[in-house]
Amino acid sequence: MSRGSQALLVLLAGVASLAPAIEPAEAATGRLRGYVVDESGEPIAGVSVAVTSADLPDFYERLETNKRGSFTLTVARVELAYTLQLTKPGYRSLKAEVEVRATEIAEETYTLPAVTGDQTTAELPTDSAATVEQSSAIQAFNEGLSTQRAGDLATARARFEAAVAQDPDLAPAHVALATVYLDLGEYEQALASAERGLELSPADREALRVRYEALLGLGRGDEAAVAKAELEEAEGQAVTAQSLYNEGSEAYQAQDFDVALAKFRQAAEMNPSLSDAHHAIATILVHRGDHAGAAEAADRALQLKPEDPRTLRVAYDAYRGLGDRARATEIAKGLAAVDPEFGAVGLLERGGELFNAGDVEGARDLLEQALALDPGLGKAYYLLGLCALNGGDAEQAKQHLTKFLELDPDAAEAATAREMLGAI
Repeated sequence: MSRGSQALLVLLAGVASLAPAIEPAEAATGRLRGYVVDESGEPIAGVSVAVTSADLPDFYERLETNKRGSFTLTVARVELAYTLQLTKPGYRSLKAEVEVRATEIAEETYTLPAVTGDQTTAELPTDSAATVEQSSAIQAFNEGLSTQRAGDLATARARFEAAVAQDPDLAPAHVALATVYLDLGEYEQALASAERGLELSPADREALRVRYEALLGLGRGDEAAVAKAELEEAEGQAVTAQSLYNEGSEAYQAQDFDVALAKFRQAAEMNPSLSDAHHAIATILVHRGDHAGAAEAADRALQLKPEDPRTLRVAYDAYRGLGDRARATEIAKGLAAVDPEFGAVGLLERGGELFNAGDVEGARDLLEQALALDPGLGKAYYLLGLCALNGGDAEQAKQHLTKFLELDPDAAEAATAREMLGAI
């Protein structure tokens, strides 16, 4: 087994380089990752994306979606509105507005219906529902959003009810359900759901609005007056909080992280429902090595936006820094589910990190998840072979290493794999 031990040492040096640290200064620009799909949710390649901005008359950029239907826009000027014009022959064109902010990778999904018969090109609203498999509660929640937009309130109600049953702490689902109840004239249910949403997400303006209107509908005028005052106060605070967040973003871009952190914290305190502020706090703290503080802020952001890829990345780094490998592994799986660009390769990298840290079981779990997404990922078999050797399972190690060599016989690790096979 001495050759196998030598191979393990070789791997440690190679895998450690898979995930280099990201310095805060790299986030000074803003990015939008867009996904373009058809009505059935299938990606559309070759869509032309023309980008302009009313705030920057000389700005113009043309992008095109890849085979996965995705494109990435990187801009040096953030906190501005950009206009996207998406076109492809055979599909209706789409015009959409987006604001790109510092410290985040904005995520949007756009749907282009096919043109049939004598249909003409028309502008459509954006659809930011995720197009990949997610947890059952989030999937039900997104299905509810889609049917709510389509005006099917009965189905939306059923899907939101399913979401809160599966995850009682999913605040956005309670608030969305409250809105549907209100629209259906079911004021008691609307009030109860709105109050539950406010327990989970204090100062949520939509929940406050529903509570106020439900109380009016129930004829509880005195309580409605109090609720209205709270709504107006929250709306004023939300405006101030957004202003503080914007000031924090400007300081962040200038790399004045002390001022930025103070502004983001003020914004989050004034409007606890401002997920961007919690995310920004987590981003700064994780780079400062305050993993406990970063994890707390990231969890608050994920409570508001449980499928946000940028926050999931920060949360992963925070929990890895805390040594909570179980939570980090859980987050990595969630990230792979909502971010196709993370996907199998991201799981492979995280699996390598866990292996290097001595968490062989956690590494094996993520590597198997990576292969479920991409069975042709040879490096995953190599790492699984090392996991098997580490656990004393020579037969399984032999199977994994043999498969690795079949898939990638010229890989840098191929010679080491052959040595280990010869020693088994």
